[in-house]
Amino acid sequence: MEELDPFDSIEVLFIINGDDEKTKIYLEGLRDKRLVILHCAQKSPAHARNKAVEKARGDWLLFLDDDVRLPKHYLTKALKTLNTHGPDVLGGPEMGYPAESSFQKAYSFCQSHPLVTGHTHHRHHQSGSLRKGDEHELILCHLWIKREIFEEGLRFNDLYYRNEENVLLSELKRGQKKIVYDPKLYVYHFKKDRISKVIQSTFLSGVYRIKSILEFQGLFHPLFLIPPALVLYLVFLSAFAVLSWARLPLGIFVPLLLYGGHVLLTFAHAGIRTKKMSVSLWVLPLVVLIHLSYGLGFLCGLMGNKRRREAGYADKILADNPEGNVLP
Repeated sequence: MEELDPFDSIEVLFIINGDDEKTKIYLEGLRDKRLVILHCAQKSPAHARNKAVEKARGDWLLFLDDDVRLPKHYLTKALKTLNTHGPDVLGGPEMGYPAESSFQKAYSFCQSHPLVTGHTHHRHHQSGSLRKGDEHELILCHLWIKREIFEEGLRFNDLYYRNEENVLLSELKRGQKKIVYDPKLYVYHFKKDRISKVIQSTFLSGVYRIKSILEFQGLFHPLFLIPPALVLYLVFLSAFAVLSWARLPLGIFVPLLLYGGHVLLTFAHAGIRTKKMSVSLWVLPLVVLIHLSYGLGFLCGLMGNKRRREAGYADKILADNPEGNVLP
């Protein structure tokens, strides 16, 4: 709210998704006339955002996660870009908080590395210059969308518990809307601080990535097939080892050796970039966990029936981890 002090005309809508009395009391204690508190039954984050869209009155809507911190002059930079380049949608990368644990720094590094998150790594670090963007670069934890976009009837798909911005941005790109990525427009985003949270959120990212691909073919990219292919290969290798005992051909281990080299290369790069062994050592297991969790989610989303994907396991994980941050 401090970053908003110079801007009297801004309206701040805070959506409480479900029952959260502590948050309600805290917000009411701020006594800021620009703050509007809305409540909705706990459903998907997309459902809560759509409720905000219905109530918002400004020409521009800025969607922020509740664990995001705006750096100084964020709004000034954003408004300058909006006025200068006239986009329909504007976004930029998210960065880890300056003061994070070694685990969080390692997770942040993994998200920002192309050998871990592929072409979506632009979401998590500053790269290049201001340019046309798409769902591979923009992220929903801070995303500017012109109000008239929603007046045309578009909404976030509230059946998605993850990746809902990917579908909307793909639709906007198909409609020739101007989508801009500004690497200098970043926010600080609190990173997952436990392995269980990393696994849960990454699994859901895989589930809803394949769901979006099946429903909107334009969202497909061959790189998304690598994690599920890794999972299938490891299952095949394990089954082959059990059935064949010690008679395994050496050639079957080539993909495993290549992947091991891939992980070690990422580990070495982490050491060079972070200069902290405590961070680099966390990178090793995190790379593998991210790939396997995403691959398993992708395969479960592909094989599971619609009811199980949308109302079963996804709801259970959401209840355990309602904040749900973004990975491709």
